[in-house]
Amino acid sequence: MNKTFFIRIALLIIAAIGISSCAGKATRGDSPQAGRAEVQTLAAAVRTFNVEARTDPVGKSQPPLTQEEVIAAIRAWDPSTRPVPEETFDRYQEIADTGKMPHGATLHSTRRWVGYRGFTFTVWWVDLSIRSNDGTGFTFRIRDRKLSSRQARPEDWPGDHRQNSPT
Repeated sequence: MNKTFFIRIALLIIAAIGISSCAGKATRGDSPQAGRAEVQTLAAAVRTFNVEARTDPVGKSQPPLTQEEVIAAIRAWDPSTRPVPEETFDRYQEIADTGKMPHGATLHSTRRWVGYRGFTFTVWWVDLSIRSNDGTGFTFRIRDRKLSSRQARPEDWPGDHRQNSPT
């Protein structure tokens, strides 16, 4: 059997575990947490990220993300080099301190960067984003790997590249 089949089975098992772990919990307002999303642990978020990364064309060749790497990156963040409101900085530090992801926090990756100085880069960027209820948020880069580059071609540009590309 092929690798894709086994990955799909693994994802189904993970989903089933998540569904069964919700069984028996209050869902109709008989708990102060009713109607609010549960807080996910950083460890669970990292596991989910790694399952998805194993199927990514670039991510499958990269070392798995670890909880320790996420915590170290957050703790090493010097806010004087990337200023943010104190509340934002504190939310990330709380993730490192407690190992819990607040509502709206996600780990995600980027594999391609187009346009900088006319080049297309293969990258493996791992980011931790926290979105607020109003749709605003902040993204902090956990891992920044630039793997290869080549001269950009017209087909690399998404849509109107003159408006969307960093230069």
